[in-house]
Amino acid sequence: MCSWIEASHAGAAFVGPDFKEYQREGITNYTANDSESFFNAIDGLIKNPEMIIENAKKGQKIITSSLSLNEINKIRYELFHSLM
Repeated sequence: MCSWIEASHAGAAFVGPDFKEYQREGITNYTANDSESFFNAIDGLIKNPEMIIENAKKGQKIITSSLSLNEINKIRYELFHSLM
């Protein structure tokens, strides 16, 4: 997911396969093992550059609200605390 985070921060498009971990706001999905689906996803973004900006903003919002170290460290602390 590092590439999605980096793309979102850069304001760039991110196209990922339809795997569970890539089912997130701001990601344009394509059907895995289907080159035509991948091409259509890229083509759709090229034809609609506003979608690139919109998706990047969606990704940035999720990253800052739930994937920042402040948020992740709370989960890590709870997990560590539960193990003690």
